[in-house]
Amino acid sequence: MGTSWWPASAETPFTWGWRAHPGVWAVATLLAVGYLLAARRHPPTRRQFLGFAAGWLTLWLALDWPAGTLGAGYLVSVRTSQYLVITLVAAPLLLLGVPRGLFAGAGPVATALHRITHPAVAIPVFALALGATHLPAVVNALAPHAAGSFAIAAAWVVAALVYWWRLVGPEPDARRLPYLAGFVYLVLPFLLPKVPGLIYAFSERSFYQPYTAAPTPFGLSPGVDQQVAGFLLWFAGSVMVLVAIGALFHRWYTEDRRLAAGSSIEVPADPRAVALLFEVPGAWHALEQLVAIVEAALPPAHRGAELGFAYREHAGGGAHVQVVLELRVAVPPAAERRLAERVEADYAAVLRRLGPRAPAVAERLAFSLVTYGTRVG
Repeated sequence: MGTSWWPASAETPFTWGWRAHPGVWAVATLLAVGYLLAARRHPPTRRQFLGFAAGWLTLWLALDWPAGTLGAGYLVSVRTSQYLVITLVAAPLLLLGVPRGLFAGAGPVATALHRITHPAVAIPVFALALGATHLPAVVNALAPHAAGSFAIAAAWVVAALVYWWRLVGPEPDARRLPYLAGFVYLVLPFLLPKVPGLIYAFSERSFYQPYTAAPTPFGLSPGVDQQVAGFLLWFAGSVMVLVAIGALFHRWYTEDRRLAAGSSIEVPADPRAVALLFEVPGAWHALEQLVAIVEAALPPAHRGAELGFAYREHAGGGAHVQVVLELRVAVPPAAERRLAERVEADYAAVLRRLGPRAPAVAERLAFSLVTYGTRVG
């Protein structure tokens, strides 16, 4: 068993003996702990949690042994697979798992993220990370060292997160790219990798000294291995991007159908919410009042309004789970704040009329406005 804090190239033959890479484990652990801590303040939905878990596991498998070892200095094809998996699979899955309210508001962190992930910044960052980390001079200088190999992987991860943020990140819908612009935006990861892919596919010699110096596993010559990498950039990468375009189109279609739905709203059937609300005297009555308030507050020309339930730990530190009535509706940004303020003010009046039961009801039942459809128009 060998040990290196991060995978790096070596001139020794590759063996299937397990190699420990504590640096990869540390990154994976910090990522998981950070997510769990954030989830205590902004509990994710089940779908968000599964999305993050899938992205986290994908990233770990792409970086750790054996893929990390093979990609660090033995096979350019495995290195290419790492790049594609990290930037086109792991990064968007990680962002899909981030709770939508985690970076809400106008704080310095949210403002900085909004500026950094603007397409005018994200596109050059993504293109620069792709180009720089595939240059022979950069690979030859960094790949033999654990710190250099880590820097390449970090560049891929950061550039991909910045790039995907406006498409699938936790930004409010009003700040995300409109769907049509999103399709154009995805042309970049579809076309750019084809440049090194074309060079790899039609070159018979290896450009990277570390991959030539080490004995190539599986009987592949360095030239054939590099041509396989070119095939992966051309075809496998294209399939991954087309899957992303298909998912984006499905979401667009779903929201468009929702916008065309009728204007009436009703409480969704959710046995868990019913059970939790009946635990607190007056909570179910408060829910009925809250639904009536929402119906009265909706603009006359609203589209596709629907109600749903979300759950979060009580912010006051109690052991109770709070039921959140979420209103999803397509309204202009100017009307969003007015709608939320009116519902919250009228709900506060309902709570005041409950007298001594009000604190317990407020602890159990809350309201949240989630606008959607701003990306459709």
